[in-house]
Amino acid sequence: CVVERRNGKVLLGTDSHGIWEMDEKENIVPYPIADHNIDMTYAKVRSIDEDDEGNMIISLYQKGVLVVSNSRDNFAYMPVSPTSAQVNVACITAITADHEGNFWMCADGCGVLKSTNADLSDAKLVNDGLASPLVQDIKVDKNGMVWVCSFGGGVQCLQNGRFITPDWMQPLANILVMSMAYDPQRHWLYISTNGAGVQILDLVKHEITPLTKYGDFNVWTMTVFCDAMGILWCGTVSESFWFNPMTLLLKTIT
Repeated sequence: CVVERRNGKVLLGTDSHGIWEMDEKENIVPYPIADHNIDMTYAKVRSIDEDDEGNMIISLYQKGVLVVSNSRDNFAYMPVSPTSAQVNVACITAITADHEGNFWMCADGCGVLKSTNADLSDAKLVNDGLASPLVQDIKVDKNGMVWVCSFGGGVQCLQNGRFITPDWMQPLANILVMSMAYDPQRHWLYISTNGAGVQILDLVKHEITPLTKYGDFNVWTMTVFCDAMGILWCGTVSESFWFNPMTLLLKTIT
């Protein structure tokens, strides 16, 4: 995953090599972390988010959640569990905040958790209707709707406390989804999948469009990211590419 902080610093979360940052000369160097009791050397970083106060929230596969304070620029370790705030049994894959200040987390094997506190101490499972407990990503759209994607369970949204698969998304019900990106300008969801490439989900028109319509790429896609300009960036098992929804241009990065 990649995130640009409000201070301009670019952080990169890696699979098995912790967190790195891009310095002023565009070199990639290890990101220094202090005051924590978790080994980040080989950490699998799934997502990095920054809240309105500049605090960084990092989700780690098999290690839980780290929060870096804006005031100290270091990390606090927060175990997340559906049974105890002190025993971490959840493989956190992503975390986000909704419009009401609640924190939503998803876990590979444990489903979805919700916490009303910033310290995540009251995390509770919200799995009613969930198609698969192997949840890989979670997003909140501009209308406040919570969306999740899972490995083998497609894409679902939360309605009246229960996850449902909208009728028009039924063709994706059993798809192996790896990650999602949300474009608030167009009200689109992009999903990356194992074997089915990237799909565009138009939340206004209720249409599904395969991104292969606009160019060729390896359909074993791992991650997607939509930047502030609306450009989609995607990483596959063998390449990276970007897609401009305004010009419909898709270009592989070499």
